[in-house]
Amino acid sequence: MRNQITKLTCSVSFLLGKGKFLLIVMLLFLLVGRLVAQGEYEVCEMEAESAWEGDTIALQKFVTTCGKVDTLNLDSLNERTSKNPTYQRITMKLNNGKVIRSDSIYFVAETMPQFKNGTMDIINYMSHQIQYPAKAKNDKIAGTVLVSFIVGRDGTVSNVKIVKGLPGGLSEEAIRVVSQMPKWTPGKMHGMPVRVKYTMPVRFKLS
Repeated sequence: MRNQITKLTCSVSFLLGKGKFLLIVMLLFLLVGRLVAQGEYEVCEMEAESAWEGDTIALQKFVTTCGKVDTLNLDSLNERTSKNPTYQRITMKLNNGKVIRSDSIYFVAETMPQFKNGTMDIINYMSHQIQYPAKAKNDKIAGTVLVSFIVGRDGTVSNVKIVKGLPGGLSEEAIRVVSQMPKWTPGKMHGMPVRVKYTMPVRFKLS
């Protein structure tokens, strides 16, 4: 009888031990799954948001840790091209293949973006906003900085970059002024607002 009780006790202890082991395994599985989910979705989504808006550091971090960015240049007939593309298709993917961003940036739109009433309003804005850098003034540096940027569907200016710069702080000043521009009237394709890449000269002239 005593042997039977001992065997029963050992069997119960074994089952309890096995149950604890399974419970621990399940908890670890859930924890790892949660960490993976955070790494693949929550964190990457946050980085993708910054990267999509032109944050170079966030884009590099996204590509290094979370996924990849595929770009495809297309012509007016939606065919792949390497020369004079009409627009560019950009897709952001996680490492697991899940697409989290997909959009087009047009280089040529049926209706191009416009700042207020046109060129004169751009000139007027620049003349009031530009603060000539002291170094450029002392070194007598003048000329034209060529800037590219994206006008979003809501007219917001983003992703401002220097195409052709000048020293003495002029390139930095051009980026500052363009980045702070009020909303434009967005470009359109088939009557619908689209993202358009726009290139504009910013002229610096010593008085």
